[in-house]
Amino acid sequence: MEEPGFRVLLTESGDRKTEVIRAIRKVTGLSLWNSRLLLNSAPVAVTEADWLEAAQDAAGVLEAAGAHATVLCD
Repeated sequence: MEEPGFRVLLTESGDRKTEVIRAIRKVTGLSLWNSRLLLNSAPVAVTEADWLEAAQDAAGVLEAAGAHATVLCD
């Protein structure tokens, strides 16, 4: 039986958009331009299917920056 994958869904950008863009870059490794496009298209999945701990860590980084993030099970 396969382990389920977990994704991080960015639901809202919050008030501190600059910090959230930096957090998206840290989590995904995307460029500044692509991170901003991703932020502007919220709600959007930020990460691909991954382990629960990795998804929770990524959601924690985004939430610490001021965004609203949710961990979803595939």
